[in-house]
Formats: sequence, C-alpha cells, structure tokens
Amino acid sequence: MTKTNQSIINISMTPETVISLKDAGYILYGIKPAISSPLVWFASEGYLINTTVVWLEKYYAYITNQENIKAGDVILPCRPSQVKNNEKGIFACSSEQLNKGEKMLIDKYGITKVEKGGREGELTIENQGNGIWTCGLSQAVTNDLPYPINAMPLLPNTTIQISPINLVLLMFAQEKVKTGTVVEKTWSPSVLVGKREEENIEVDLTFDINTGWGGQEKEEIKIIPSGESLPIY
Repeated sequence: MTKTNQSIINISMTPETVISLKDAGYILYGIKPAISSPLVWFASEGYLINTTVVWLEKYYAYITNQENIKAGDVILPCRPSQVKNNEKGIFACSSEQLNKGEKMLIDKYGITKVEKGGREGELTIENQGNGIWTCGLSQAVTNDLPYPINAMPLLPNTTIQISPINLVLLMFAQEKVKTGTVVEKTWSPSVLVGKREEENIEVDLTFDINTGWGGQEKEEIKIIPSGESLPIY
C-alpha cells in the first residue's frame, strides 16, 4: 500500500471496450458509498484504455442552505468559506478542511470554524445555532475543488459524527447526472474498491464490455449488482 494519504485506482480496458462504451454514451461514475446519503462524487466521459483515478484522503466539512434533499437532487460544490449563485436563486454555503478528531462548529449566523475536541478517528459537525442546514463531507478528485460525497440534514443544536471509510464504488452507466446528485441505488453492475481497515487504496482494475469488472487484488474488490441500495457499509 502507499505510505502517504494518496489513493490510486488504475483501470485498464481494451480499445474495443472503450469504443463500445463511448458509442453507447456510458459515463464513468465514482461514489463514496460507505457513508450516509451518498452523492455522485465524480462523473467522467474522458476515460481511455488506461485511466487512473487519484485523490488525497483530505476531507472538508460543509453546510448549505439547500434543504429537503431527495434522490436526484444535486448538492453543488462549495469552495471553503465562499458564497455562490446559481440559476435557481441564492445558493449559500460554507466549507472548512477537517481532520479526524476535529469538529466544525456552526454558530447562529451560519459562520463556521474548526476546533479540536472531536471524537478520535471521526469528523464532527456541530450546529450551535437554530438554523437548519444540509451538511456533509467533500473531497477533491478531478481538480482542487472538493466535491460533496454525502448530504444529510443538520437540525438546530445537533451534532453529527462521521467515520470516513475509504471505499469507492465505480460504475459505467448511461444515466446522465451531475456530480453531487443524490444516489439511492446502483444503475449498473459496479465494483466496490478498498478495505475498511486501510486508509489508502492502490488497486489495478480491468473492465470489459462483455464480462464487466475484474482485478488481481481480489481481497480489495467486490462486484456489486445493478439496483443495489446505497449506502454500502
């Protein structure tokens, strides 16, 4: 395994598989499924015969004023301590980098800050005000902008503790959805990558249009059928 906090997944495919996938409009999706209310973490049509997914196990906690999240809704990414607009109105958010054992505090104005004193090995989000928010964790994978990996309601004077587990679900699917979309089930046969006791992932995978996912590190991969409910712990 890698000795840093970097995770790497290599995907190898034949030219015939790549051509078939692209002609049929398949998108490569990544989801962090071992956490409540998972979202589409990344979506890529730029795959080739050799595709590598690389990320750091660096987390951000966020809050947003998007409420009543349901399947198919999209949680927009939030730059740390920045407010944005979108086409539907005002989208307000706040985000802070958070290490295990730390907590992000939200005051009555929705202002966030990070303090020590969280539960060891967990990430804590603590609402000290009367506001109602949607909250969760984000991670960067395709660029420096951290994209949400889950979303859950944060009620007034409530604390949420999250144990991040570095498992990744990969699937090729024809559904066209954005990153940040709430996902309840897999859309096609998928592969779950990683081991619960390891912080980092370093795995070589194969994908074939006829036989599906495979790989040499059998103890680190698990094939997940289409229609499987999420999250997967």
